[in-house]
Amino acid sequence: MTTSNTSNQEIIRIHNDIYKALLEKNRDGLTTQLHRQFSFTSADAVLMDKQLFVEGFAMNPGIRFTVLASADEKVVIAGKTAVLTAIAHITITKGDKTQSMDERVTETYISGEKGWVLLGMQATYMVK
Repeated sequence: MTTSNTSNQEIIRIHNDIYKALLEKNRDGLTTQLHRQFSFTSADAVLMDKQLFVEGFAMNPGIRFTVLASADEKVVIAGKTAVLTAIAHITITKGDKTQSMDERVTETYISGEKGWVLLGMQATYMVK
């Protein structure tokens, strides 16, 4: 049995691994961390399932992250469910348009036979 602090560190490690996979467009590194029923709600209120998130967003050659980092990570664990909140610092290029922004992200992880996986992620724009 893992301690709460160990589980918190594991959730933050997975969170960072997902961001790294997004930066590097590493499909395998990303898909192994996502639950098969993963859903993402963007800050623009676009809802994506796992396939659309991976193929239509993360691996889309017309979309590129140059900065994707987070700060102020907090993890709360209740049984086999964990929620991570953080501030994401993002620089993203879509086509010929580059944007830098901060978003508040909320990620829900569940623990299964193979460890923690990301079930859902929601992003909200932060007003500067």
